Amino acid sequence: MEKRYQVFVSSTYDDLKAARSRVIQALLNINCIPCGMEYFPASDEAAWETIERLIPQCDYYIVIVAGKYGSIARGKAKSYTHLEYELAAKHRVPALGFLHQNTDDLKTQFTEKDPARRKKLESFRAQVARKLCKFWTSEEDLVGAVLTSLTQQMQRTQRIGWVRADKVASDDAKDEIIKLRKANEKLSAELAGYRKEQTDYESKLACGDDPVEFYAFWSIEREMAGKWQKVLLNATLKTTWNGLFAVLYERRGTKWSGLSVREVLDEEFSNAAGRKKLSKYGAWRILPDDYVEVESTTMVYTQFSALGLIKLRGSGWDISARGIELIGRILAIPKGPQRIDPPWWCEVDIVETVTAERDIEIVNLVV
Repeated sequence: MEKRYQVFVSSTYDDLKAARSRVIQALLNINCIPCGMEYFPASDEAAWETIERLIPQCDYYIVIVAGKYGSIARGKAKSYTHLEYELAAKHRVPALGFLHQNTDDLKTQFTEKDPARRKKLESFRAQVARKLCKFWTSEEDLVGAVLTSLTQQMQRTQRIGWVRADKVASDDAKDEIIKLRKANEKLSAELAGYRKEQTDYESKLACGDDPVEFYAFWSIEREMAGKWQKVLLNATLKTTWNGLFAVLYERRGTKWSGLSVREVLDEEFSNAAGRKKLSKYGAWRILPDDYVEVESTTMVYTQFSALGLIKLRGSGWDISARGIELIGRILAIPKGPQRIDPPWWCEVDIVETVTAERDIEIVNLVV
């Protein structure tokens, strides 16, 4: 952003008119904004009010002192130049002093003859000399000293300066864009890290075509040689995680609120036994006081949630966007001959334990 610094040029007027003009021109050449007594109102009161407002707004202050003390402000004991210097110090405006080295060489009309004013001038010069100060003997020396000292001061002390209004808006927008870009890059990096962490985590979880088993038991009565025997059925349902996810979707859709995994698996166990009807044993029936008990059904929710396939909503679960995408891949019809079997399948093994004293017989039921 291109800045222009406002520089207050203070000095006595008549004796340093030419020197001031050279300094102001040099400041303009380095894109500074010079200001000083040339721009003030004519009256003393209005002039000082303007000075009091202007100097605190300036970025730097320059005072040029030669053989004159200058006009003394009405009601004050010090000259305007002296008061301006102290005002700059009061408001901590960086001040640079430039003292003529040989006032005895100056023309008589450009020196103080009155002892009281001479004494004030000497006191003022001593005050300026105690801070940043350079001496000059010619206008060329003065201009060179001003430019060198001001450039160094700008490097040491950064000031606010002035910029064009359209430049401010443009640069602020650029700064905001850069700030947002950095924030976006940071968030993108964090998201990439999270995704990698999630992928690494999910790669360690059972999913897709990995096998999963569920276990159940229930009691039946079957007819053997004209007698009913009570039999305990121990069943194992074998499937895959994708298969299980697909059947749960077919039974409940995307809303799993109130879904009982046990009920779904119970139905599958019963269907497996019902299709075979245990025909080799004749008639059979499930005892009304017994039921299917499935272990670890809570694990199903935990697993699908960890895989990002379902999400908790209120008191129930819903299939997530990722889960819907997976359902599409599982149930989509592929090219080529159409399959006859349903897209979800399971294998159920049933082991029968007869409560009476007899050997255990195993019936393998495949769905």
